[in-house]
Amino acid sequence: MDKKFKICFDTANIQAAYSKLLEHVCTICVGRPAFRTFQNLKDHMRKEHELQYCDLCVENLKVMFQVWYDETCSNYYLVTS
Repeated sequence: MDKKFKICFDTANIQAAYSKLLEHVCTICVGRPAFRTFQNLKDHMRKEHELQYCDLCVENLKVMFQVWYDETCSNYYLVTS
């Protein structure tokens, strides 16, 4: 059972898959362990890969997806959003 979201799982495999979806993982660095917090992942993406998450999307979307942009795309992204 996930106590934070009050979700019961039929099997341990389903619970493990759910937990994996919630991990803060850099999909560029293969084999790197998950980050402890999303902020740690954001910092890593910015420093190591020069990519950023859109703060507006992160704050307002209920579904997390991995969309980044680099500094050259940020103005375009902000204008077209």
